Amino acid sequence: MAETDWPVSMATGKPLRFIGQVDLDTPPFELGRMAYLFVEIYDAELDKYFEDNWKVILQEKTGTGLMSPQGPMASETEWLIEGYATQEPDWSEMEAQGNELFKKTHKRDWGKYRDFVAKYDVPKIGGTPSTPGEIYGLKEPLSQWRLMLQLQEREENGKASDLPFYMDYGDGGIGWSLLSNDHQAVHFSWTSG
Repeated sequence: MAETDWPVSMATGKPLRFIGQVDLDTPPFELGRMAYLFVEIYDAELDKYFEDNWKVILQEKTGTGLMSPQGPMASETEWLIEGYATQEPDWSEMEAQGNELFKKTHKRDWGKYRDFVAKYDVPKIGGTPSTPGEIYGLKEPLSQWRLMLQLQEREENGKASDLPFYMDYGDGGIGWSLLSNDHQAVHFSWTSG
């Protein structure tokens, strides 16, 4: 990617907001690539939401002479998703578990559903989307994709509690960046809460 390249919105012509980079050279991917995510879901000036106002750039990870990969930078602040590998249900099992627990909420049994959301509805790299049935716009079956990045947004007292900035999904919304199994295509989808 040339230094001057910066994705712009097809809807507004404005530069998209740089959200972050995902190192695809580490587990669970180990692909020798970097992914740069640009998203501008809501345009405050137009007071309008755009479902497909995103771009993910995949780039080979090359040596820079520095200790870490370099890419577009939105500010001097870094926000890292770090953790440990965990086993998660596959796509269909995750959807079935979530649906079953949600059905039980009509019987005023919210505890198990809240536990499910707290466990899987978190910022993560890799794994399984917490609510795969809400991912829209894929031409291929979900089985042809793997989760690259999941970023949810919850608001507490008017402030985003899980991200250093608003993603503007809407209260309780969530976004997913997916990588095709052949590693050639990327898809971003989001839903409001």
